[in-house]
Amino acid sequence: MKEGRKRVLALFCLVGLGIPTTLLAFMLIARYGPWSLDRAEVTQGTLNLAAACVAAAGLAAWAFFDLYLFGRLWKIFPHIGDREKAWSYADGVFVLQGVGSSMASVLGVFFFLFSGDFARGAALAALSYLFALFEVARFPARMERVEETIERMG
Repeated sequence: MKEGRKRVLALFCLVGLGIPTTLLAFMLIARYGPWSLDRAEVTQGTLNLAAACVAAAGLAAWAFFDLYLFGRLWKIFPHIGDREKAWSYADGVFVLQGVGSSMASVLGVFFFLFSGDFARGAALAALSYLFALFEVARFPARMERVEETIERMG
């Protein structure tokens, strides 16, 4: 069982931390590379408001994946029946959790591309790391439920 747990956590971390890291690297290259982006001619207040709205959208996307989608997929999990398929299903569910936690970084890249404001774009990308850390903290309890369900499968 422990091998399946490690694999699921590794896949979650690959996606949940890999996407924000890659996008942050892209923003750094776009900011400091020879083709750096110019900053939009808007006020600080407008950028703050836009960044807050994008952060709220990132939170909403994470909540959708975390609360709604995970809950719906968890209801199907006990009906899989086969242990190996159950671990494969768990891989997929937790990879989707990784995608959900990284949505703020995707929105941060778009914010950066449209505004040219690297600091706020990077801060939005950092939200993805916070969401991923929150998911990693919840991982042991969720994996206990997964392992209990797989044990009952026979």
